[in-house]
This record gives sequence, structure tokens and C-alpha cells, in this order.
Amino acid sequence: MFMNNQIKLAITLSFLVINLELVAKENIYHPISSNVNQKVGIGCAPSVTKTDLNVNNVRATIMGAGDMWWDLSDAQYEIPNGSKKNSLFAGALWIGGVDAGGNLKVAAMTYRQGGSDFWTGPLDEVTATIEESECEEWDKHFK
Repeated sequence: MFMNNQIKLAITLSFLVINLELVAKENIYHPISSNVNQKVGIGCAPSVTKTDLNVNNVRATIMGAGDMWWDLSDAQYEIPNGSKKNSLFAGALWIGGVDAGGNLKVAAMTYRQGGSDFWTGPLDEVTATIEESECEEWDKHFK
């Protein structure tokens, strides 16, 4: 009987330890340094423009920096349009590929936790950079 209770206790404690590891945690901001982003976006602030798409009875906010369906704090994917009901909180563009050297390259937004991977405007073809004035000129949405 005593051995049976010890086995039950051991199983219960093991179960508790495993469950403690499965508890969801809040994302905590940890700035990530990226030389690539600093070179490409030098002098440019991340895009601040946003617009709403009103298509097929859906209102969905999209932003110039690659994220969508939120306004940096609240859900903005409303269906049906005008209902104040949001079925999605946030989303973002994730674009990846392999360069000539076989290296994986990815640009992705993750709730703007580690900076911005997307910049507005065309890059200089030689230096792969852009000036602040160009960023500001192209920081808009086109229909």
C-alpha cells in the first residue's frame, strides 16, 4: 500500500512538472540586432501607413511594413464588414528564398518585436540601400 502511494505521488509530480512546461507565456520584447536591416533601411523609419481593404463583405487593415489585420494593438479583420466582430487578430508577410550561395534568406514580421524587415521604396541597384526621402515618398498605398 505504501509503495502504491509513492508510485502515485511520483506520477502526479511528473505530470505537474510536464504541465508547467506547457503553460503559454506572453511574448516579451527582446530587440534583435540585424546588420542587414540597418544597412538597407539606414535613415528610414519603419512604414507607418495603413489602409483598409473592403472586399467581399470584409474590412481588413493592411500596413506598409508587411503586417496586416491589426492596428498595432487591436484586431482589424472585421467580418461581416460593420459588425465589429473580428475573426483574426494579426498576420504578416513572410517571404523567403535561397540566394546563389545556397543561404536561406527570410523577411518576416512578428508583431514588430525585432524591428522591421520591410521598407518602402526602391533600393539602389548598386548599394542595395535607400535614402530617407525615398522612403517617405513611397510610404503610401496604391489602388
